[in-house]
Amino acid sequence: MDNIKIRKRILWIIGLLFMFSLIGCQKVIVNPLTIPEYVKKEPNYLTEIIVKVDLYDSKTLYAKVHPIQEKTYSFLTSGYIERILPIRGEEVSKGQLLATLNNSDLEKQARDMEITYQIEKLKIEKFQKIYDTTGNGKYDLDIALLDFKITQYQYDKLQEEVDDLNIYATFDGVVDSIKVIVNKYVTPSNGIVTVVDESDTFISFTDPDIPGLIVGSVVNLYITKDEIVEATVSEIKKKEEIIIIDTKTEAIRLKDIGQLFKVEIILDRVNQTIAIKKGWLHEAAGREFVYVLENGVMTEREISKGKELGGWIEILIGLQEGDEVIVNTN
Repeated sequence: MDNIKIRKRILWIIGLLFMFSLIGCQKVIVNPLTIPEYVKKEPNYLTEIIVKVDLYDSKTLYAKVHPIQEKTYSFLTSGYIERILPIRGEEVSKGQLLATLNNSDLEKQARDMEITYQIEKLKIEKFQKIYDTTGNGKYDLDIALLDFKITQYQYDKLQEEVDDLNIYATFDGVVDSIKVIVNKYVTPSNGIVTVVDESDTFISFTDPDIPGLIVGSVVNLYITKDEIVEATVSEIKKKEEIIIIDTKTEAIRLKDIGQLFKVEIILDRVNQTIAIKKGWLHEAAGREFVYVLENGVMTEREISKGKELGGWIEILIGLQEGDEVIVNTN
């Protein structure tokens, strides 16, 4: 009897617990779309196609452009400016008259001496004819010859002074500046006309020591943002001056002479070569290699490298045009 009561009590407790469990539980509906689906994915490759490029290492600094020749002409005597023939920017040739000075007293002396000179020449001809015909008049002829030599010396001296009233160009060039005006009184200390020779130029650097700079180095002059003049170093003088040839001087305007420009000096250069950036190269166990993508599969490719220029590495063996090099992987 007691056993029956105990069994009933246990069943009642179990039933009670079952009822409470039903009351306390909530039904949960699981949406299969909310369950993350883990799928094995292929690595994400960033690649570059190999092509031939021009490599160069360079240094950028500032320099001034100077003409190979520059001269400011002055008169050797004082006086008033009579004429200035060329204008600024005009091309002039060697021997061309640039300016004249007005000195009326000197010019009158020269004209008078010209007359005296011609008279002395006629006297010599006269006495020479008498001597040749008769054999007489040797003394008169000698005196006439001596007078002529004195007159010729004075005549030549005056002609030099008259020539000093003119300024002639001593080389082919371009008129850079005219420093005076007509009718202005000047002395030998006054500059009159400045002529520059633009056929060749040289540039002086603010940095006197440029390792790797040699004759034949290429120099790019950035005249403006859109104008680049390529030049070649033909001679290195001292340490601060570099002579430039083949500068395509038509691109260097007269106003550019003496200005400060940005200059890029090509210190080393490799034309049309296979190259990669330094970050693409890997090293392990004494090997140097790159990762390449072949038929969608990443593989190692050993290489032999050459020069390192400007953040790039020349590749001698191991890569060719069209290879797809992996530059980054995620």
